[in-house]
Amino acid sequence: MASRIPEFGRAASCAEYILRPGGYAVIFNAAGKLAVVATPLGPALPGGGQHNGESPEAAAIRETREECGLRFTLGARLGVADELVFAADENTYYRKRCVFFLGKIEDKLGQGEPDHELRWLSPEKAATDLLHESQRWAITQACQQRRASHD
Repeated sequence: MASRIPEFGRAASCAEYILRPGGYAVIFNAAGKLAVVATPLGPALPGGGQHNGESPEAAAIRETREECGLRFTLGARLGVADELVFAADENTYYRKRCVFFLGKIEDKLGQGEPDHELRWLSPEKAATDLLHESQRWAITQACQQRRASHD
């Protein structure tokens, strides 16, 4: 039996959703805080949509570098979740198929995008502040995995 992908967001009736795959990083610093990107739409994990032919891993690495100037080592795959969203500026409904990875920070290469600010939040604060429920779910998965590896 195939495992079901967790789905977050509220489905709009009669809406057609376009699949939008992407890769996202859950990166802890040495103090145990999480990398969060403050954007004009709200706080989010670093990452984003895949380009044609790009893997979720490559998208997570590229987007994290672009958004907040971080270079990191990709770790374990935490899971996959769907987030149903409406992009008002595109008048389009998306099913964001998010693949989440643990990451270990290597270096800060620069500032990233002008309207994206890197912030370090406690896992508890990030779990309440993040814009997307699927990303809050990913933080829970990461914290469980970290606890299990320390036991």
